Amino acid sequence: MEEPLPQRLDSLREWYRTCTKTAEEEIGGGGNSVKQLEIDSLCETINSAESVLFLGGASLGILQRFIEKGVADKVNCHLQIGTCDLALNLFPNQFNIALNPTAAEFVFKHFSDFADFVVVPSHSAQNAQYSLVGLKKEGGPTMERRCLGFNCGEEPLKMARAQVSLDKNYPDRKAPMSDLTAFLYALKPGFGNAKKGFVQVENRKGTLLFRTSDSGIKMYDLKEPIKFEADEVVALLDSLEKEKKTQDNNTGWE
Repeated sequence: MEEPLPQRLDSLREWYRTCTKTAEEEIGGGGNSVKQLEIDSLCETINSAESVLFLGGASLGILQRFIEKGVADKVNCHLQIGTCDLALNLFPNQFNIALNPTAAEFVFKHFSDFADFVVVPSHSAQNAQYSLVGLKKEGGPTMERRCLGFNCGEEPLKMARAQVSLDKNYPDRKAPMSDLTAFLYALKPGFGNAKKGFVQVENRKGTLLFRTSDSGIKMYDLKEPIKFEADEVVALLDSLEKEKKTQDNNTGWE
């Protein structure tokens, strides 16, 4: 922070380049890539695939482009987005909608263009809580630092000096992990015994709100909280490596 602003910007860019290079080296052999998005190339890849599973929890801008490029019918979407309860919003719109409300409204109006389109609203994402110690066992030191800082509010200096740890200071702490929960709904059929329902989208003076319905956009509806102890978290995440989900667009959603 003592560097002048231009040097700080250069240092930050170099840090990002190093992180990107590291990611490319770590995952490059798995058929993945870390590079600037080339939408036409991506759409060609989607077109050549039998089907594509899209797990999302951010702006819907990319899905709007899939619709406009005519490849949406190849894409099965499972999205952590939206809310049925305004009280759960930090902003007038749920965060992932607030990132690009125009794109969100467009995609919601054209959801039937996709091969499948399922949402995990805020209450369903937040009603599952996971032992932080269990997450650390799977995610290692990086996950522990994330949990200590974000979920426990610990100071970076204490973490750097190893003065705090999840095992010692927060052995029983649990917290929701919204993106993880959304992924589990998609990758582990029957997760949480969530009910399968539908929502319609209402625009209330610029706020997009889900309203439960008998038809419309598919939704995972987890009304009651569930909690996973440390050993249950480990078993749950390990099971993903042993299972291979067969995609079936005709899931008999009821």
